[in-house]
Amino acid sequence: MQLGVKVNRVYRDGNAEKAICTVTLDGQYAVHGVKVIKTNNSVYTLMPFEARKDAEGKDVFKDIFHPVNADARKALKEALLSACEPAFNERAGNRDNDVEEK
Repeated sequence: MQLGVKVNRVYRDGNAEKAICTVTLDGQYAVHGVKVIKTNNSVYTLMPFEARKDAEGKDVFKDIFHPVNADARKALKEALLSACEPAFNERAGNRDNDVEEK
């Protein structure tokens, strides 16, 4: 299966760099809202999810899309990281060159 990744947005939230991506599967299906979070210690991927309340009123989160085995998860994470790393580096470079206006 071929995975394509388009980085839609990169931003900083506290100490983490975040990216919101669209993943295409074999050029035929698109999954929107896949997130990559890079902290000083690790990199996380979050799948799109829905939030709702259960019968007791507690929040329940359920993935809308997710890999079903370790090989698929590894391939998805590698594709996301290879697309996001240049975007994170470009944003960091732009942030270092920012000039504060007075």
